[in-house]
Amino acid sequence: MDDAFQKEVGEWIDAERNRHGIPGLIICARQGNNVLFHEAYGKHDLETGIDLNKNALVPVMSQTKTFTAAAILKLCEEGRLSLDDKLVYHLENLKPIAEANPELENATIRDALQHRAPLKDNLVTFQDWDMHLKPYPTSDALHRSPLPDMLQHRSFTNGEKTFEYSNGVYALLGAIIENRSGMAYGDFITQSLLGQNKLIYPSLTADDIDTRKDIIPTGHYDIEGKTNVPTARPFLGGIRPAGGIYATLPGISQFYDDLLRKRTILSETSLKEMMTFEDMPPPPKSDKQPQTKMQYGLGLFKETSERGISIGHNGGIEGYQSCTVYDDASGLTVSAISTTCTPEHRYKPNGDPYTKGYVGPFMVYLTKAIADYRAAPQNTPQPKSDAGLDEISSSEGAIRSNASLYRKPLPLAHKL
Repeated sequence: MDDAFQKEVGEWIDAERNRHGIPGLIICARQGNNVLFHEAYGKHDLETGIDLNKNALVPVMSQTKTFTAAAILKLCEEGRLSLDDKLVYHLENLKPIAEANPELENATIRDALQHRAPLKDNLVTFQDWDMHLKPYPTSDALHRSPLPDMLQHRSFTNGEKTFEYSNGVYALLGAIIENRSGMAYGDFITQSLLGQNKLIYPSLTADDIDTRKDIIPTGHYDIEGKTNVPTARPFLGGIRPAGGIYATLPGISQFYDDLLRKRTILSETSLKEMMTFEDMPPPPKSDKQPQTKMQYGLGLFKETSERGISIGHNGGIEGYQSCTVYDDASGLTVSAISTTCTPEHRYKPNGDPYTKGYVGPFMVYLTKAIADYRAAPQNTPQPKSDAGLDEISSSEGAIRSNASLYRKPLPLAHKL
């Protein structure tokens, strides 16, 4: 990418970030070992006014679920697990409640990975944690509790296993990883999945995070008419396997590129299992964008529309939103994070709690810009468009941050 491309695309991204009140944004696009675009915009911290560093260490939140699923599959490759093993076989503490609930007694690891186990998050408990009224439980507590207070049993209608996204269930999967590997969750992730990737940190403690404030940007949320209120940098304790990994954007994008494009992390058999997708409830219809088909595999989302296919995962917690996707048509892996997110229980601007810091459209724009740049014979600049982020918003469905990277005409300097 030449300097003119970097400058023009960067100016558009920064202008839209500023117009939408996003304190900080980092975005990265790569193909294999080639990082094609990597920039930061805005501030590391609004109070100090320090500029955001593109190599900042950031929480990737629910993108962690991809690591957890890959770790489970590694244990399957080693013969220490089977996807069809029952949860209660590996989690003795679930047996008392499972005995009274046959659906839970028969639930498998595969069900848990696909969010189809007969368990759901206790949203009241998670709200308390989000609001910092009490700390997240420790990993040891998850091993001891008959049913951790973060989870509730749910019944299926007519015995049909239905999708319900759950952080608590992925925390239990982390407990299984520790039980079967004999290692702490973060240590097993590092040893089995990361190889030479030194830009992912699955084992940070609360003290580690506190002492790295200079490289971990401040997150923000809106509440009671106040905007960009700073929040604590998240430490999820025993919920780490659901959303507790930290990384730089080159690190997280490299992991997804290695997993989905290079296919060097898992065997072909394991990757095929991981990419066995089941339908999710369809997102609400939108007049702005084509209807998409949302599916979930083992720790991966897949979004399909007339524009193409993208596979990856998104994440959000109070103060931060992130997403990484592999775009099948372009071969690009794109990652982004914004330093603002207002959880639904706090505030719902215009009925959508994640609109303000939603990174999807920025990823759409950058993917299309790179594709157009590559295709342009002489990369000749064209007149700029005044169109903004609203014109290229991605799917407004349930997975708001998992942009489908629509290949539609966008306001770019380089035409296709």
